[in-house]
Amino acid sequence: MTGNFAIRTAVRVPEPRHGADVSSAELRVNADAERWYAIRLRVRTGVRYLSVLRHADGHAELLADNILAFDFGRWLPVEVTVADGRITVAVDGRTAATVTDRDPLDGGGVGVGATAMAAAFAPVEVVHLGPRTVRAAGRADAAGPDLTTAAAVAVEPYAAVERAAHRLEVAALRWDGGAGYATDLLVRGDGGWERVGDDRFGERWLVLHGDGGSRRNPQGTLDRHPVTFDQVERLGPNAVRLRGGDRQLFSLAVTWRLDGRHPMVDVKLTPRVDGRFVVAYRAFAASPVDEVDEVLCGPLRHARMVGGPASVGRDELFAPLCLVRRGPITTGLFAPAAELPFEYESARGDDDQPFGMSLGTPEGTVQPTLYAPQYGRRADLRAGEPYRFTVGVYAGRTELYDAYRDLLRGEYGYTAYRRNVFGCSLTDTVHNLIDLMKAGPTADDRVDYQGSPSGWWSRAKGYIDIENDQAVRATTTSVLLGAYQLTGDDELYETRALPTVEFHLSRNAYGWTPREDATVYGDPTKNQLCGTPFGAPALAPLYALSRGGLTAARELALSSLDTQDYWLKRTPMSAPLAAYRMTREEKLRQQAEEAADRYIAEEIDQPYGGEADPHDFAVYYCRAWVELLEMYEETGRRRYLDAAHMEAKRFTTMVFARPVPDGTVTVPQRPLFVDRQIELTGWWDPADLYDYPATDVPDEQVPAWQVSPTGLSIEAVNTYRFNGFTLNPAWAPFLLRLAAHTGDDLLRDVAHNALVGRFTSYPGYYYRQLTVHHMRPDFPWTGPFGNTTIYYHHAPAQLGMAIDYLIAEHETRSGGAIAFPAEFEQNYVWFAYRVYGHRPGRFHGEDGVWLWLPKGLVRLDTDQVNWIAAEGGDRLCVSLTNAAATPGTATVTLDPARVPMTPGTPYRATVIRDRGVPEQATVVDHRLTVEVSGHGITAIVVHGVGPLDVPLHRAQAAPVGAHRFDDGPVGPVRGILIPKPDGSRYHAYVQAATREPATLHWSLDDGATWHQLDRTVYPNEWTVPVDDLSAAFIYAVQVGDQRSRPVRLACGAEA
Repeated sequence: MTGNFAIRTAVRVPEPRHGADVSSAELRVNADAERWYAIRLRVRTGVRYLSVLRHADGHAELLADNILAFDFGRWLPVEVTVADGRITVAVDGRTAATVTDRDPLDGGGVGVGATAMAAAFAPVEVVHLGPRTVRAAGRADAAGPDLTTAAAVAVEPYAAVERAAHRLEVAALRWDGGAGYATDLLVRGDGGWERVGDDRFGERWLVLHGDGGSRRNPQGTLDRHPVTFDQVERLGPNAVRLRGGDRQLFSLAVTWRLDGRHPMVDVKLTPRVDGRFVVAYRAFAASPVDEVDEVLCGPLRHARMVGGPASVGRDELFAPLCLVRRGPITTGLFAPAAELPFEYESARGDDDQPFGMSLGTPEGTVQPTLYAPQYGRRADLRAGEPYRFTVGVYAGRTELYDAYRDLLRGEYGYTAYRRNVFGCSLTDTVHNLIDLMKAGPTADDRVDYQGSPSGWWSRAKGYIDIENDQAVRATTTSVLLGAYQLTGDDELYETRALPTVEFHLSRNAYGWTPREDATVYGDPTKNQLCGTPFGAPALAPLYALSRGGLTAARELALSSLDTQDYWLKRTPMSAPLAAYRMTREEKLRQQAEEAADRYIAEEIDQPYGGEADPHDFAVYYCRAWVELLEMYEETGRRRYLDAAHMEAKRFTTMVFARPVPDGTVTVPQRPLFVDRQIELTGWWDPADLYDYPATDVPDEQVPAWQVSPTGLSIEAVNTYRFNGFTLNPAWAPFLLRLAAHTGDDLLRDVAHNALVGRFTSYPGYYYRQLTVHHMRPDFPWTGPFGNTTIYYHHAPAQLGMAIDYLIAEHETRSGGAIAFPAEFEQNYVWFAYRVYGHRPGRFHGEDGVWLWLPKGLVRLDTDQVNWIAAEGGDRLCVSLTNAAATPGTATVTLDPARVPMTPGTPYRATVIRDRGVPEQATVVDHRLTVEVSGHGITAIVVHGVGPLDVPLHRAQAAPVGAHRFDDGPVGPVRGILIPKPDGSRYHAYVQAATREPATLHWSLDDGATWHQLDRTVYPNEWTVPVDDLSAAFIYAVQVGDQRSRPVRLACGAEA
């Protein structure tokens, strides 16, 4: 296969086989035993990718990696054209990838292959397109003189400009064969001006030129023209301009300005010919990788993960900067605020970004580098038309994170800018989410799923997972149980919390289907009973939230290990910490501490290197700071807090940060983004889902801050490129608590901006363009479905996150004066929360008070104030936090139906503002008006009310349950008594693993009277409510003519 050619075939790529995360079909061209191009279609966790790779010299280089919205399960025509080093891949008649190889492979043949499934290929046709055009030799190179080698360079001071913190020296240099000018930046130290590094004049200015370049290695794929500055002009006490260029191609003027907090460099490139041009500024001197202590350049490059020579575009620089710390000095480059217009940056695609940055050089060293413009359509310049860009230069004796914080605060004006939206406080949002959890379906769903706003499917006992047809997925374990205990909402308990508990005591996977003909990401085994989806990190908090009544959860927590997979990656301390918290066995605490100590030594103490996988979840790009925070809060050991803080600072750099403008904008941008993956990739049939009335959203003017993505994070880099940011930052409450422990106000503000004013009910998953419709409380009922994409199984996680943040906000702002017991629940990826409601806490010296959040208990005349409440019999405690930066007043009105108070009678109240001195006030007719400072807290204790009698808050309200796990003549059978936390009843839950129709026989009078429940639709499970707590439950399961032996279960008694 010499010359240019086209290859045509068709491919079908089924889901991965059981046990594999990825299935792929690969077409190899120009292939021999050592070198080839690979065009790979693959399915990974339901997402379809097209990748183009170049294999040569034992190394695989990724040339393209794109997400496709095609059904890979049908035959897809594929055409690959290789012409003069340009590879174009068309799938189903549409161009899916175009890449250029400056050193194209030649010869070889065509091959096909597959992994983790049986791919199907149609006959392969090869069409010769003629000989390859020989590329002209003599490509420009950037070797130039090595100005860091003093022996080869004569240096003579020429000029200098300085400011309080920086000094720029310009020197005239002569070397064998040439002369020119170079700059050297110094920083002020304790003893005066200090050089940033050991090597002077290490920076390089290059102009890259040509077609067929690649953003994966601009310097390696474009003609490189090193710039020698041959003119210098001093422009005043703080500025100097250098000029250089190429007589045939371009002129370059670089103006250094030291008139602000950081040096600024104005770049002016004037092409002499039409073409593609990029200015590459390699700042400071290059360093060997092993001499660098820490780096930052986008979410994939932090700690010591330097990455290769690819230019990271503006949209993937979540802070628009690149930084390197070497010893006590941090250096780097940043885009000034003036170069960052307010727009949804990734909507422009990677070919239309104004600039890029990198750290890795083609030579394998580390050097902060700017590419302006980013190679792509903006690099198309016209002769005589100047291109301008300004870049900031950072140099200081500081830690990298401190430099990052300095730039965010000083250059980009980063603050906790968000506030509540659309008339809803965060407390209102919690209640809206609970209402959504209970919404529908109205039709019988005991067999087939029936569309509803909540996505609940009673047959499966879960919320449907839209990526897997006929399946549900659990993102929470005890969140709904905790929400019930906070609100006393019986409907929530009976219809959602209880079935969710049963799910976790029965299913063999957190992604699960009741249908034998369905799969979960291609796995046909995730449909069994008598299992459990998680181990102790999820089940131990469930046991605690049951107040010790759910004995089956305790046994399963201690006997079941989490199965690690693409989504679930436990740390070594997760299981022993959870088990210790449940049992208080000292050996488990010791195991957790030993595991945490090893983890810190191996993963935190020395910044980690290597590369992060852009397909992996972003939460795994960093180390486990949340778990280390939990270790600190359990043990009080400062080592764990310091490690958690160190890694959380790296995590924070992966959260989007830009200047937030004043004024208004019109949204949404047109066209409205509509995700069609559900139609094109074999997920659920859209006709089976809820019929949302809205298919479009109207244009409207809104404050720009409302739609700003500053504060948002991502699922993964690769899905960000297609889907944008995500709207469920469950990490935010943990970051808020960590900020309180460490006094790190940037972490506090990042947590605030991640969650506050982002939603008033479930908003969908992805934030793909500037919009506000998903923030409204009626969005889950109106849609449209496909703009932010409604992932029904994420809605319980949204509730868990909202409750956790709400309580964390009050606890941290009170300085610990408000504190309620919580359990740490871990599910998978970032779906982790603290859950509440099972034990009393304290409120400004009032001990033994219970969190109490029923809807309507407290009414406020402002939507900017979030409230929580607690009761202690004759005391009602109310805490108010202000989501806005501006102070205000709030009139508190208590619900007379829940808080008995004599009309017209003044009740004594204690008011504490912002941890200040308590003041006395009176409450009359259930009403009190107080002041709440900006981002502040006001606490109120009303005395002498009631008496308040909340059944859920009675001591030992519910008994201990019981359980029995058997494996007998009908196969595995489990019987579990689940006491309701208010002590009003228990539910007997029985499950049988068999797929045959089964019958439950049960009795409440020691076998005098028997009842039976037939089950003809899988799964075989039964729930029997029992109002007499003293009644024993006797049961047996019959399958055909086989019957399990009777089992007697009674609350508080061993089976």
